[in-house]
Amino acid sequence: MAVTIDYEKLQSGNRITWTWTPAGGITDVADAVVSELNAGYNISSAVAFDGTDFSNQASETNNEPSFADEGNVQTRGASQYGGSVSMWYPKNFHDSTNPLSVAYDLLKTPRTPGFLSVRIDGDTKTTEAYAAGQYVSTYQVITDGETNELGGSEGQRRTVTALSRGNLAVYTVTRSSAAALVVPTTATPAPGAKGRFEATLNGRYFGGVEWSTSDPDVIQVWPGGFYTVTGSDTETATVTATHNGLSDTIAVTVAS
Repeated sequence: MAVTIDYEKLQSGNRITWTWTPAGGITDVADAVVSELNAGYNISSAVAFDGTDFSNQASETNNEPSFADEGNVQTRGASQYGGSVSMWYPKNFHDSTNPLSVAYDLLKTPRTPGFLSVRIDGDTKTTEAYAAGQYVSTYQVITDGETNELGGSEGQRRTVTALSRGNLAVYTVTRSSAAALVVPTTATPAPGAKGRFEATLNGRYFGGVEWSTSDPDVIQVWPGGFYTVTGSDTETATVTATHNGLSDTIAVTVAS
């Protein structure tokens, strides 16, 4: 069976933007404001990708029950992320116009708190400023120790460890003014129909919303906006989409 890909593959080189924002510079990691991101420092040209290993990681247990604990004990996980960022040393350590020197000064001191933001958004080059409607992931971190590669044929690089501060939001959509979450106003699916509701955040498709229904006997809805109509003709319900304090609703009437 032939498979059709409905998008164009894009090169990653020069299109992955790394930004460092000092502590206090981002109000809410789940609400990527363009002015806050552009007030940070673009350190993309300093980052060496072959030595960088910073990512989301599997959830780890933060509650370890004993075998002696009684009945129905559950372990709970927490969002884990972190790793290391490899960066080139600057030729001139005192050149405020050199992004390698700026990156060095920003991250040279262990235990420096701040935010790492990573923009991976198709044709957007690392030299371009952040604009509304772009995908960005932001992680609150604190720097730890670093290792150096200064000998032999190795490039002159430093690798900084970035530790999780437990506050992240992945693939959020940037905005320049008030955030907006929008879903269809109405829907008239037939009895037994299956489908999917879609939401836009700040004018761009966004799959990270939470969905709920006022009456599962009329329509059931699951993560991702997928739904099944469980009611019969002319029955009604309200489907609600929420994200980070924003909400919008769909008035659903089962078609006769």
